[in-house]
Amino acid sequence: MMSLIAIEDMIEAVATDTPITNLEEIKLEDFDLNVDQLPLILLENGINEIFWERNAIIIGPDGSRIRSLGQGDLIKVRTPVSPSSIPWKIPKLDKTALTELVEYLLPVREGQSYLNPAPWDTDFARLDRSLYAFRAGEISTNLRESEEKLEADEISITTPFYNPEIRFQNPLFIQTNRIYNGRTSWLEIKLDNEGIFAASESLMEYEFVRGTLHLSGKDLVVKKYDKYPQDSPLRTAWSLSNEIIELDFEPKASYQLFSLIPSSVIPIHLSFVGGNVKLKLLNLSGSPVIAELRIAARILKASVNNEEIIPEFDTIKVPIRRWGIAKVEMKVVRIVESLLKKFRL
Repeated sequence: MMSLIAIEDMIEAVATDTPITNLEEIKLEDFDLNVDQLPLILLENGINEIFWERNAIIIGPDGSRIRSLGQGDLIKVRTPVSPSSIPWKIPKLDKTALTELVEYLLPVREGQSYLNPAPWDTDFARLDRSLYAFRAGEISTNLRESEEKLEADEISITTPFYNPEIRFQNPLFIQTNRIYNGRTSWLEIKLDNEGIFAASESLMEYEFVRGTLHLSGKDLVVKKYDKYPQDSPLRTAWSLSNEIIELDFEPKASYQLFSLIPSSVIPIHLSFVGGNVKLKLLNLSGSPVIAELRIAARILKASVNNEEIIPEFDTIKVPIRRWGIAKVEMKVVRIVESLLKKFRL
């Protein structure tokens, strides 16, 4: 039987280099089919023999398919069978790997500096209980205080909404529904042209009752808008979870280590050993995208999902299907300081 603990373990393993491979077979229960990305999660963990009460092809929102062995004629099932709020913490990138990548690629000296691990501009770069403004992948000796502020750990917000749809983060998927209570790393309420989003460093509990949104979490951010803000709730939650990295060295100038577009794509794993970068990118959009990753290095070779691609010196373009994951590998080397100038901030 596949327990909720096993599902959680598999979800966490997706954001690593070490998927769960010690399960030769699993048996699904009906409630397991409420996990939006169940087929993708099982495939990423190398689970091939799957049993359920019905003989079925189970299809996830990203198009991933698994076959379950059971009774009766073959049927097709699309997950989630019953949409629900399923807690998922935004993965944290490895600070040691990022620190070593900086030292490998950039000229540094003794001192202290700060790295924004987010490959996008943000006003929600967090260090302890304070927020700062950083450029994408910025390494700097200065901290620029943000105009944004953290809220109290518990807050109630009166909204102009009666029965809005709520967008919230589920494992590897963004669910849109009228589920008015649950736990998530971020959520967004929108009706007509007005909206409110909330994000948290970890998981927050939410409840929407008769126009009032109740939130409880750690390092909460709440933003009301009538024009969509630069920082999406997804990227805000990612930045809150992946706080500023304090470095015990400083670059000769402020540099941009990397950048990533479009806004629907987030990194969920990064490792670095001897010039070899491994990265997992998650596309949280219902449309396929071509992500563009730029790094302060020369990319000697690169591959996506084990297929070689041709880099454009310091940039690669990564095709990712809707709601999909791309496994990126790059061999990088430092570039001369004259070429590094275009990465100065």
